[in-house]
Amino acid sequence: MVDQVTQLPLAHALYPGARSDMRSFAEFLKPVRERLRQLSTQPQQLTLVFDAGASSKQNLDGLDPEQDRYVTTMRPSNYQVLLAAAVDHLEEVKLATGAVVKAWRTRQLIAGKEREAVVVFSPQLYEGQLRGLHQGLDRCWRELEQMGRQTSVPAAKQRLARICGRQYVRSVMRYEVDPAEQEPIAVRLWCDWEEYRRLTTQYFGLRLLITDRSEWSTAQIISAYRGLFHVEAVFRNLKDPGMLATHPQFHWTDQKLHVHTFMCVTAYLLLRLLSWRARKANAFNGSLRNLLSELSQIRLSRLLDDTGRAGRPRVRRQLEEMSDGLRNLGQLLKAFPSLD
Repeated sequence: MVDQVTQLPLAHALYPGARSDMRSFAEFLKPVRERLRQLSTQPQQLTLVFDAGASSKQNLDGLDPEQDRYVTTMRPSNYQVLLAAAVDHLEEVKLATGAVVKAWRTRQLIAGKEREAVVVFSPQLYEGQLRGLHQGLDRCWRELEQMGRQTSVPAAKQRLARICGRQYVRSVMRYEVDPAEQEPIAVRLWCDWEEYRRLTTQYFGLRLLITDRSEWSTAQIISAYRGLFHVEAVFRNLKDPGMLATHPQFHWTDQKLHVHTFMCVTAYLLLRLLSWRARKANAFNGSLRNLLSELSQIRLSRLLDDTGRAGRPRVRRQLEEMSDGLRNLGQLLKAFPSLD
């Protein structure tokens, strides 16, 4: 869990893998509440933002209405009628960043309770889903061409179900298998144009956000959910072997795994503070990875001077040459060692 503005880590937990996000979220919620009480005297001003992986009805019902204010998204496949109805009502909404998005706000019965709902259209999501569908269809046709003759109807149906069973493709591709006594089994294939049109005009690119922050504007709700990409960036940095390296883990006991993760999160905290200090002084405005790359170019040399006398040679340390910008950055962040 990170702060929305500074992206500083506020809490973390390590749990066994091969377990659903919904179950992990419910167990993580209690220590999160305690941690937030320690950090803020006004917990009612805090808002939990999480994605569809944790937004089950059980988890939503488990939220405390007095202190667990939230913004989350629901699985779109469960609300296709609502998404289709939103298409004709989308309006432009200007965010605080200056970006303009299309959205529709309403109140709907969701997960057993009437909630504030915002349907948002994302062009990037639309392009990605459309590209995925076309790639899936192309792969489907290639595999069908290589399918060859099938000896039995059950075998043909099983093979076709596997080939046409990918996401979105299974709702667009249609097939029939006709048995024959002497001739090879006949297979008829076609695409459902109406389903393709529905996906591309009433489903792709749409997200359903829900919240109990009814006093917020639509732009605030959308901006809060978009803040999730900061947490996703933290996960990428933590898991990157070239950054903070939670992976690979060369440990096998729970205690050492917890210590290893704590050290990685602490390293992220220190790196984020360095980045904040550099941005505040207008000395650096890049990513955390680029900041580490820049600082790694500050190198210290050890020089051995042969004096021609008996005994040990004279040893001195000297910084390698660097650009003025890198020198200023290093001085600001106190990256230079003492040469005394």
